[in-house]
Amino acid sequence: MKNIMILTMVLCLFLCCGHIVDAKNLTFGQLPMPQYNITTTPGPAGLTGLYAMSVGFVNSVFVPFTDVTDILLDMLDATGNGILANAIKLLTLNLIYTVCMGFGVLFIVLVVLGGFFMCCCRSCWGNCGGEYVQSLARAESKWRAFMTAALTIFSILMIVPCVFVFLTNDWLGVITKTAPDTLKLSLDNLLVYADNVPRQINYTTGEFSQVNNTIISQLDSIDTTLGIPIRDRFRVMAKPTITQLNFVDEVLNTTVTAGNESKALVNTLKNGSSSLQAELGTVTTNIKADLGSDTNCNAVAACQLLVAEVDSDLQLNTNIDNINVTDLDAVINDLAEFDAQAEIVHINDELDDIPQIVANDSGNVTQDMTQELKDIELELKSMSEAISPKMLDNLHDGVRDFQSTIDTVYTDYVSEYEWWRSIVCLVAAGVIMLICVFYLLGILMGHRSYNPHPEERGKTSNAGGKLLMIGAGLSLISAWVFMMVVMAMFTVGGHAERYGCQAVRTPYEGFEFADKVLEKQNFEIKLYDVVTSCEEDQALFLTLSLDKTYDLEEIAKNITRDVQNSTGKLKDMTINLTSIEVYNTKTEQDLNDMKATGVENMDLLKIGRDAESGLNSVDLVAYSQKLKDAATAVNSCTPPTCTNATATAAKLNGFADDIDAIESSRKEPMSQQVTDLNARLTIIVNRTTNINATVDETKRVLSEFDAAIQDVGPVQVSEQLQVMGDDMEQTVDTYLVWSMKQIRDNIGACRSVYDLVYSQWVTTGCTEFVNTLGGLWFSLGWCLFFIMPSAIFALKLAKFYVRGETVGSDGEEFMEDVEMHEYTVLPQQNQRPSSKLSLRPRSAKIHPSEYY
Repeated sequence: MKNIMILTMVLCLFLCCGHIVDAKNLTFGQLPMPQYNITTTPGPAGLTGLYAMSVGFVNSVFVPFTDVTDILLDMLDATGNGILANAIKLLTLNLIYTVCMGFGVLFIVLVVLGGFFMCCCRSCWGNCGGEYVQSLARAESKWRAFMTAALTIFSILMIVPCVFVFLTNDWLGVITKTAPDTLKLSLDNLLVYADNVPRQINYTTGEFSQVNNTIISQLDSIDTTLGIPIRDRFRVMAKPTITQLNFVDEVLNTTVTAGNESKALVNTLKNGSSSLQAELGTVTTNIKADLGSDTNCNAVAACQLLVAEVDSDLQLNTNIDNINVTDLDAVINDLAEFDAQAEIVHINDELDDIPQIVANDSGNVTQDMTQELKDIELELKSMSEAISPKMLDNLHDGVRDFQSTIDTVYTDYVSEYEWWRSIVCLVAAGVIMLICVFYLLGILMGHRSYNPHPEERGKTSNAGGKLLMIGAGLSLISAWVFMMVVMAMFTVGGHAERYGCQAVRTPYEGFEFADKVLEKQNFEIKLYDVVTSCEEDQALFLTLSLDKTYDLEEIAKNITRDVQNSTGKLKDMTINLTSIEVYNTKTEQDLNDMKATGVENMDLLKIGRDAESGLNSVDLVAYSQKLKDAATAVNSCTPPTCTNATATAAKLNGFADDIDAIESSRKEPMSQQVTDLNARLTIIVNRTTNINATVDETKRVLSEFDAAIQDVGPVQVSEQLQVMGDDMEQTVDTYLVWSMKQIRDNIGACRSVYDLVYSQWVTTGCTEFVNTLGGLWFSLGWCLFFIMPSAIFALKLAKFYVRGETVGSDGEEFMEDVEMHEYTVLPQQNQRPSSKLSLRPRSAKIHPSEYY
């Protein structure tokens, strides 16, 4: 039976107490995120195609960056002739660029030489050069229409890039003005990012305080977190014992109450018996006095017999007076000595001591664990101080100095030369536009008053031809200057685009090259990994390859080991419950005293039987009937035997009424009291019949409950300590998993730096400045591609519009050779213009004609 009781209690503890300390599924907040200043700069509308063409041309001229990296690395390591040899390799590798530069140099030389000889021949002394004459057949040919169309098309094709020159020049001005603020803002965002990283680290390590506080709170209130649930579970175990004690208490209370009421009823019956006997004695005396000498009564046998037996008929026996309640009183007193409710209170008081016992026995262990957890927290905080405020201050100072440098460079250099750059570009675009205007205006004016007879051409046509010649002259004068500008800008912009901008964009070939250079300097951080990691929004830990230096798994294992060492002390802790005593010797003695009363062997119902027999020893109803029968007999007695029998009969009826009154006023209440007494005595008998078995059962449940506390309690407390320790370990593991994720994935996630700092610098330097510069040199180069053919067509077309002389068909071929005579020979003093051409040979034919 005892084993079954213990097993039941173990199951109860397991089911009800198995989750005394629930594992805390802690949730942690979001890392603090920085607030960046984001601005957007609208790009130049309509220039995307121009930029694409310039980039495409650059890509076709320059070899990819990966093709020159090995040569650049060799050049960095070379000295003297080695550098020159590698430079030659670079030029050879970029053969197309070398050819372009050679073509540009040749263009400049030819244009300068051509212009030089033309000017010399135009200005020479000795009338060198040809005369401006034209045959009628030539003037009426289709060449004029062809050259007009060609020059118009070329002019339009030069106007388009000229417009692009204006646009790119204007956009360069916008970039120059906005770039400093944009770049400084990106540096501000870099500082925002740098300032936020320590906050994220502090937040992550600070969240351990939540874990720490949770565990320390459990340890500090272990009497509540562990003791109270265990106490409550033991109270559940105590329910059978409490139920048994309540049953005993109900038995005792009912028995004692019934016993006290029985004693009171016995005393009431005794008093009632004395009063009843006194009243019956009075009636007896009166009957004897009134009827004993009555002749009528003596004459009737029934009346005479009634008087003779009145003493015996109205005399109570002494049973009621002799009732002894001493034994009942002793039983009541013995049963009243055991206070079951006090025993219940005692059990609850003993169980209420469990939380304090747990707190007392775990005091040293919880203090050690608390200190160890605080040490871990301090260690984590020290790790969070890896980025010191001084480092951030130095970074702030460096960035501020760099921002000041940007302002200084812009103020002292860029802004100073920006005006000159803008003027030069505007002049270049203006010259080209002016040339195109001269061409188109010359075509329009020449065509407006065109006449195939040279000598009959009007002033408008002549002016149109002059404009075409002026435009061609400007082309020759400016073309070589523009070519030098284009070569310089192409050299700078082309290299910047191919080997600068494209190298810092995906696939980041420039950073791979930089890593190879830095690797020789034992620089561990890979710039390529940093950029690609930031592009993928990786955390700072992986971006800086700190995983190669710090083993997070090992750090987590060390922390887990330290926590397990601490919780191991908790798990090994023993809670001593021997001081809890729910069944002591006093309780046992009180229960034994209940058995010693011998109430089971007492005939308590005899009290009721004695009271009933004493009360029933006088039958007042029967005696009243005898009086009434005697009265009837006397009343029927006639004279001479009886005289005045009616008076005697009236006496008899009067005595009968007195007896009836005593019956109703005395005996009937006493009969009810006897009934109540028997009921109370029956309760006592029923409650105490198995009193010994009840006492034995009470002793058993108390003893088993006490044994269960001593035997099962420590085991279950130990198991709950295991659960509590495991829960604390799980809590720390939850934090470690969360913190490792933050370190690997979130802390210092640098996509914002990539977008707002790196990409902004690339956008400003490449997408805006280099691309715009590329659009500028590409537009100028575009103009140069058509400027010389346009000049040739302009000079050829001018002869169709300027005023001259007509040459006949016979001398046409010869005269074509000298038709520029009038415009190339200096006027002679006192010489009148001749209407006939001189046929002497000329030194040169520089000015173009139909056969130029």
